[in-house]
Amino acid sequence: MTGISVKRARRIDITTQKKYGISGKILMENAGLRTAELTLKIIKAKRAMKNICVICGKGNNAGDGFVAARHLINAGANVTILLLYKADTFSEDAKYNYSILKKLKVKLKFLGEKNITRNYEDIVKQSSLIIDAVFGIGFKGKLDTRFADLFNVINASKKIILAVDVPSGLNADNGLISPVCIEADYTITFGLAKKGFYLNQGPGACGKIIVDAITFPKPLLI
Repeated sequence: MTGISVKRARRIDITTQKKYGISGKILMENAGLRTAELTLKIIKAKRAMKNICVICGKGNNAGDGFVAARHLINAGANVTILLLYKADTFSEDAKYNYSILKKLKVKLKFLGEKNITRNYEDIVKQSSLIIDAVFGIGFKGKLDTRFADLFNVINASKKIILAVDVPSGLNADNGLISPVCIEADYTITFGLAKKGFYLNQGPGACGKIIVDAITFPKPLLI
């Protein structure tokens, strides 16, 4: 397989919304629901406890994580959401879904700007599955040290890791990482797989790749 470029993935997303009138909120809802459904399947297959940690950034990838958390909570899972950014920095659609979680009074923990390791190690240890919803296809360049430390702890935890759309820290175009990325057991991606999954360090970071549908119109995927 070859996968598509980040440029084409963005074009599919924008055209879906502008030409076909399928809003970003609908796409986010579908992505989060598909993520939650896969999470429950993995837990059942692995006979793992429903202790789930969802780690969220601030963009639409985080919004997918918020939606997934909501569906998982409704399915009876014990979900803790770790926030790496303050709510006033979230994308519009992510903020919308975050506000729903606030009304549901779920477990939300902001890790702070510095020395965040002490704030998440116990939560990671107590989790049976970790959902990575930090960075999406737009990531490029070098990780901030605090994210590198977080990703190293997650990778060393030996927990089941599910990445949303792309493992955080992986360049979705060329498959390069700098200096570290999430090493997922599963990557659920939407519409079409991305080029970086199959290049350089991509295959080792993605684990099993599941391509799922979130109502991108079929003509855009040909």
